[in-house]
Amino acid sequence: MATVNIHIVETPAEGFCSYKIYIDGKKTGKIKKKEVKEFEIPAGKHRIFFKSRWFKSPEIEFDISDNEKKQINVYKNFSSVKSMLGIFIPLITAKISIHLFPFKLNFINLLIFLIIFAGFVFIVNKLLYRDKYFLVEFEE
Repeated sequence: MATVNIHIVETPAEGFCSYKIYIDGKKTGKIKKKEVKEFEIPAGKHRIFFKSRWFKSPEIEFDISDNEKKQINVYKNFSSVKSMLGIFIPLITAKISIHLFPFKLNFINLLIFLIIFAGFVFIVNKLLYRDKYFLVEFEE
């Protein structure tokens, strides 16, 4: 049997969620940030990926021989584009909404705006970052 050590590396904007580990398409376990988990797997070719809420990592294929030990580090991938979207989308949306909706801003209108905005951000994240949310690296 071979051994795979998985380490979730903490990033500055890390949440409190757990990560599901899939090896060869089967859910193998869960892991939280700063944890290291060890899994024994048979020698040969394997595929691994991780899921957290609605995001998943790319599927990585690797070879492992008998009695070999591999270390896999998983990071959240915060690209500069995503950071810029997170900063500027609320500002741009607020500016546009002031010009598009000349009515008084009361609680109901604000609530409708926030629901639409949250849906827009969710869809953008799903389309642009669904499979790019994690970085998976093998440590040599």
